[in-house]
Amino acid sequence: MEYDFGITALGSRFHMDWRHEGPDPAALVRRWAELVAVDQDGREEIRLLGRDVRLLLDSPLTDAEIHALWRAAAAYYPVGPDVAHGRAWLTGIERVLRPVAGVAATGVAPGADKGVVYAVTRLAHALDEVCEPPLEPIPVGAVRNAVIHCAEELDGELAFRFLLHAYAAYGTPVSERMHGEFRRISESLGHGEFMLETIGYLVE
Repeated sequence: MEYDFGITALGSRFHMDWRHEGPDPAALVRRWAELVAVDQDGREEIRLLGRDVRLLLDSPLTDAEIHALWRAAAAYYPVGPDVAHGRAWLTGIERVLRPVAGVAATGVAPGADKGVVYAVTRLAHALDEVCEPPLEPIPVGAVRNAVIHCAEELDGELAFRFLLHAYAAYGTPVSERMHGEFRRISESLGHGEFMLETIGYLVE
């Protein structure tokens, strides 16, 4: 994929004006899935989202960690006592995708690449709070620990995508050296050239 994909790309759809795409989160997911399902590329996007969702549902991550990762990617996802969080929200996504995709998603994490895990963990330790995310501020340490846990226990590639969004969410500056490290990781994972657009404006 040339751009962001999966659960992190879905998170990006929860921007300030997301309600123009649906009255509630599930409606937004449904509308997006129905729009992209018309061709093979779109169906691949749905498959990748379903894979991420199933990976997280089956993971050892806590609900609080899943929510911290999701919030880092989805700044304007609504808050409130009636809003689904953690695995409840992921189950809702899966419920919406199933009739569109036609089959249940499967999530199989690739074999752990220790080099990727180490590099993602090192960059996660540099995550710092410069600005406070909107709507529901979550301590940067909680997101940092969730990214590291995701990398070490689940999938380094998924953790890397969440880390990109976490840097953007907290406004963490990215030095040229760090950007080079992000680029090396992204290339090693087979990402497209636009994956790092998420943090492009943070490079010093």
